[in-house]
Amino acid sequence: MPKAKISFIPHEELYRGGMARLRLATGEDGKRYVLREMLPTTALNWGKRRGFVRGCTVRAKLSPHPCIVASIDFGTRLCMPYELIEYVPGPSLRQMMNDEPDFVLAHGYELVRQTAEALAHVHDLGWMHLDVKPENFLVIKDKGRLQTKLTDFDLTMEAREMRMGKPPGTFAYASPELLKDGVVSPAADIFAFGVMAYRLLTGRMPFEGHSEKKARWRQMTEHYNPKPPAELVPGLATRLSTLVMQCLAKDPHDRFPSMVLLKQQLGGA
Repeated sequence: MPKAKISFIPHEELYRGGMARLRLATGEDGKRYVLREMLPTTALNWGKRRGFVRGCTVRAKLSPHPCIVASIDFGTRLCMPYELIEYVPGPSLRQMMNDEPDFVLAHGYELVRQTAEALAHVHDLGWMHLDVKPENFLVIKDKGRLQTKLTDFDLTMEAREMRMGKPPGTFAYASPELLKDGVVSPAADIFAFGVMAYRLLTGRMPFEGHSEKKARWRQMTEHYNPKPPAELVPGLATRLSTLVMQCLAKDPHDRFPSMVLLKQQLGGA
């Protein structure tokens, strides 16, 4: 749970999205934090406001954990919902993939293992993230060691199967049952993780095609399966490749029942 309220001073803007902005902040303890606050243009949208506040609450319940961007505090400031979170001095995994693709491939297994650990913690506490993608993992590089941290819990829901009118998350990481029927469950997180892990290990998306329509067809149909990562990357452990392919099973019942079990299996890959 969040700690007692602390005073902080907001500074320059770091990022602005469609719903919120991130600003650097200094706490009364002299440490750097990130202030995440809703934009005035979206704060009166009660659906988005509920999602933001729910995300703050979930992050607090998940904190502290070495693979989660930690909650420091959350509440209302100048009538706007906000959260004060851990400052992570590193890029997103997506940015690292773009800027340092060879480095990512060289450390693929460690990145896969740590991102799995983050999601296992989410599932273990009874949640599903529903927006698993490289943009939502931050990476710290320190003296040759890596530490990944999961963030953005605004779409997070209690772990159960449900049908949603509008698919959450990003299409390229969406499971077949989500794209076809709007069905979400923890299995949707596992499929999205599989897409991300495949890219981390091979440098390629598993369902890429010459057009977006072709890629979506490959993603949804039972008549197409990507080549196993071990066939694309010489020397990649067959067991690791098999685990990733199980995450990408088109039938959700053929995937791992939870990220907790997958994390355990990855430990021996």
